[in-house]
Amino acid sequence: MSNEAPPDLETRSKTSLQVSEADDTNLEFMIPEPPFESISKLRLLTFIALMATSQIISQALLAQSLVPAPYTAKTFGKEDNQGQISWMTAAYSLSVGTFILISGRVGDLLGYKKVYLASYLSLALWSLLAGLSRYSGSIEFFDICRALQGLSVSAAVPDALVRHVAVGILRHRYGECGQNSGVNLGDPKNIVTVHKNLTAHHFDLYGAATGISGLVLINFALNQGPVVGWHVPYVYILLIVGVALMAAFAWIERVAPHPVVPKLNAPVVFTLACIAFGWSSFGIWISYTFRFAYEILRLSPLIASVQFIPSSIAGMLAGMLTANLIHRVPASIMLMVAMACFLGGLVIMGLRPRGQIYWAQKFPAIVVACFGMDISFPSGILILSNKLPRRHQGLAPSLVTTVVNYSISIGLGLAGTVEYYKLKNGADAYTGIRSAFYMGMASPPAD
Repeated sequence: MSNEAPPDLETRSKTSLQVSEADDTNLEFMIPEPPFESISKLRLLTFIALMATSQIISQALLAQSLVPAPYTAKTFGKEDNQGQISWMTAAYSLSVGTFILISGRVGDLLGYKKVYLASYLSLALWSLLAGLSRYSGSIEFFDICRALQGLSVSAAVPDALVRHVAVGILRHRYGECGQNSGVNLGDPKNIVTVHKNLTAHHFDLYGAATGISGLVLINFALNQGPVVGWHVPYVYILLIVGVALMAAFAWIERVAPHPVVPKLNAPVVFTLACIAFGWSSFGIWISYTFRFAYEILRLSPLIASVQFIPSSIAGMLAGMLTANLIHRVPASIMLMVAMACFLGGLVIMGLRPRGQIYWAQKFPAIVVACFGMDISFPSGILILSNKLPRRHQGLAPSLVTTVVNYSISIGLGLAGTVEYYKLKNGADAYTGIRSAFYMGMASPPAD
């Protein structure tokens, strides 16, 4: 044991949550401060509630522009431009999915509490400006505000290590429930890995710069294509530059001493690909389900939202079912079931004829799609946690969250491109929407 004086609390918050880059056999562990025994139940539950609220806000903001999309677009005189409408949702998903992966390392350097509070102040500012953007008359300014909302949320959402700490505290204090789930978080040694003397040197600046730039440019090109058309030179030029930057990012991560993303093995890559295809199809499903309600059935946003009330019940049932099955059924099987649910929701809704009653196909589509969401997320995290080296297990939730949000934005861009060219060739709105659903059905893991 060292006789050195313990660092102050702020220093501990910066260093005690950093994943070590040392070999697994040389890992140094420390139970988080304050000690478990000194944390009251009220304080613990308050902390968990705040972390859960961040997750709720991140998803609520996704729907914030999705449900009232046609009316928001009408405010800016863009109600007939579906490409611009899709940007209102895609801009948010783009920034959340791009920046959430590095937010944990920023928290390591600056302190999680500081980053968490600053992110909420930033979110409040950009939410206010998004609401006032109607006075600017610019939908592009609104999209920028949405993107910066996503950037704020990417830092507010608890990163993987903070989640590890929370779950570890609960299991340490209130029993070893869930120990058969495949990841032993009850042992304090699996909660936190210490990396002392953490400095900016441990932040992979070149990897972060190339990775973020590449992801932003690729996503921008895919979502801008439906707005101006793929014949416009800057669209495909940005796509090419983005792909080149991602190639540079892959090379940098292989040689960097402290990479943003560690080397991933084949099972991890395949799992992330499944999650990407599944959630990109989900983004298409939920966006075009509302489009179908507005443009084909001529429903108001209120009625269209009321029709989604069963999703809350289905989501709770799916969550409870997953919690009970995740340690009994292999996670790979659970993930396969989730992919089937994503596909099922798209097929049911995509084949819905005009004028059909709600209960015939829309209701079962909503229920089935909810099971895809609530099964895929925990299953993906569990698979990654089991397949990643122990020093990188805390990265699993961040990787999954990144892929989920980024793929939603990518899916909307691809579906928008399909719809754009169908409408350009003389198809009506109904055919364009169904073609977007077909695009979602084409996801390889779903097939």
